[in-house]
Amino acid sequence: MNVGTWALAVLMVITGGYAVTRHAIAAVTALEKDVIAAINSLRNIKDAARGTAGTEPTGRPPAAGPTVGQVAAQELNTAPPADPPEERPPATGARDVSLRAEVPAQASAAASKPLAGIQHEPPSASTVEDDHAWDVFISYASEDKEAVARPLAEALRSRGVEVWLDELVLRIGDSLRRKIDYGLARSTFGVVVLSKPFFAKGWAQYELDGIVTQSVAGSQRLLPIWHEISKEEVARKSPSLVDKIARDTSTHSIEEIAEEIAALIDSIGTG
Repeated sequence: MNVGTWALAVLMVITGGYAVTRHAIAAVTALEKDVIAAINSLRNIKDAARGTAGTEPTGRPPAAGPTVGQVAAQELNTAPPADPPEERPPATGARDVSLRAEVPAQASAAASKPLAGIQHEPPSASTVEDDHAWDVFISYASEDKEAVARPLAEALRSRGVEVWLDELVLRIGDSLRRKIDYGLARSTFGVVVLSKPFFAKGWAQYELDGIVTQSVAGSQRLLPIWHEISKEEVARKSPSLVDKIARDTSTHSIEEIAEEIAALIDSIGTG
C-alpha cells in the first residue's frame, strides 16, 4: 500500500471519528437541555404547591402580584353599599334622667302591691257544692243503666231514699271527677252494679276504688249487686269483692233489692 492510500485511509478515519464525536456532543447537549427543562418544571410545580414567595431558585424575582393595600382597596370597591345608619332623634339629658327614675319607681310599686289586690274570677255556681248528703251512691257501667241503675234509683226514691245517680246530679259544665268525689264522700252506702262491662270501664273502676276506700275506713258500706255475671267471674276480676254479701239480679228483682236497701237504711236511722 502506498503512502497516498494510507493517507486517505487515515483521513477517512479521522473524518468519521469527528462526525461521531459531533453527533455525540449534540446528543449530550440536547439531553442536558431536557434535564434542565424537567428540573425547572419540577421546581415550578413545587413552588406553586407550597406557595413559595421571594426569589425563585434561578435567582430571578417572582412575578409581582397585588399588594395588601391593593387587595383591600379592591374589596372596598366591590363590596355592596352598606345601609345608611338609622336616624334617631338625639336624646336629651332630661329624658334619660326621667327614664332612669321611672324604672325603680315601677319596680318598687310592684314589690309593694299586696296579693289581695290581684283580681281573679270567682268559681262558677256549678262548681260550688251545697251541704247535701245522700243515702246511696250508685256506681254502674253505662250498659247497665236501663236494666239496673235507673230502675233501682227510681224504686229507692219512691221509698224516700236519697240517691246519688249521675244523671240525677250532674249538670252541664260540672266537673265529673269533682262531683263523683263529693258524692262518694257524702253517701252512707255505695251500691255497685258489678257486671262484665263494669270491670272494663275506667270511671266505674274509679268509683269502685273510692267506695272500697270509704268502706275500709268505716265511713261507708259497700252493697254489691251482681248483674249477668257469675261468682267465678267476679273472683277473677276482684277477689276481695267475692266475700261481700251481694244480691243477684238473676235471683232477685229490682223491687226486692230496693226494698231490702231501704229497710237497711231505715234500720240505722239515716232516713
